[in-house]
Amino acid sequence: MEEESSDSASKAHDLSSSISQFQFLVNLFVLSWMLSTTHNLSEKLQKKHTDLSEAIANVTSVLDLLSKQRVNANDNFKTLYAQVKEIAAKLDIKEEIPRVCHLQTARNNVPYSTEEEYYRRAVYVPYLDYFCNSLNERFESHKETVASLQHILPEFCTKTDFYSLEAVFSF
Repeated sequence: MEEESSDSASKAHDLSSSISQFQFLVNLFVLSWMLSTTHNLSEKLQKKHTDLSEAIANVTSVLDLLSKQRVNANDNFKTLYAQVKEIAAKLDIKEEIPRVCHLQTARNNVPYSTEEEYYRRAVYVPYLDYFCNSLNERFESHKETVASLQHILPEFCTKTDFYSLEAVFSF
């Protein structure tokens, strides 16, 4: 019984130590921003009566927004990082980066000149890229299907040839 208590205390201490690090705050803020950006999309995709073309339009809209964020990553992250620093100051958490070595294979070893630049390159940009790639990967194949399904509508039917419907039949 005492061994379990000791193990629990050790795990609690490790957790407390982890969440009181600056790196945790940066990850928390970046992920919170990402999830708030995609929250409306998530709700729309879960509706019972959402059709595929509407879903793809919603995903495209979010991807456009995330792409703009990626292009302006320096300015956008600067605002987010200022919020992280403000909360860190209130919680008495020191602004620091994880230790880095010259030859390292298990960690993100990005070049940087400031702490902000490190977190932008090691956390913010990879999260943005991952979200965009995941959405593209999940919905890209459906774009062609929706485009080809539109060819069976009367207004488009006379303007296209039979082979443009090939993706519809494989759906």
